[in-house]
Amino acid sequence: MRHHKSQSCEVCERERPLKVYVTRSDRETITARAAMAGLPLSSFLARVALHTPIRCMVDHDMADAVLHLNVDVARVCEELKTWLATRPGEGASPEDIHQTLRELRALQQAMMVTISQICRPGYR
Repeated sequence: MRHHKSQSCEVCERERPLKVYVTRSDRETITARAAMAGLPLSSFLARVALHTPIRCMVDHDMADAVLHLNVDVARVCEELKTWLATRPGEGASPEDIHQTLRELRALQQAMMVTISQICRPGYR
């Protein structure tokens, strides 16, 4: 990366590397977090060590897609409940429908957990 001589550049001033020993698992976690923040590993580690705020990079299109999927699951749950109330005994058994509703609600809760973790606390 080339920089103009008059630019005050943090990258240009870095001249002393640090070596850090970590477990394989810790390395994978740190690498994943750096990628999530959209930073090179070196920059990420320096910012964390110096308590510099890290902005989380979020794929807003993906977040919107998960939210829309959550809405679709909620709509299917409501349709199943309505069908069960208006057409009892037709098609699948009420027990099967209730089991499907429980599974859909569990899926919906899992999606909400995923949505809430898209940008974890500590990453601004």
